[in-house]
Amino acid sequence: MHIEPGWNMIFDMEESPIYKLIRINGNLTFKNTTNTHLRAKHIFVRGGELRIGSAEYPMLMNATITLHGARDD
Repeated sequence: MHIEPGWNMIFDMEESPIYKLIRINGNLTFKNTTNTHLRAKHIFVRGGELRIGSAEYPMLMNATITLHGARDD
């Protein structure tokens, strides 16, 4: 998955597939009213942001990120 610069994506999946690579060059925001679980082998936040709640919109539910693979990967 690649989030391009200028994109604003909302992550609202209860449980994602295991992504091989997520590149974030735009904005990926977790929906704050749904339990969410992001699963991936690699997550690179390059020129963008990964947002899980904020002072204005706090996370009301559970947000989980699980990284899969060997420690040396």
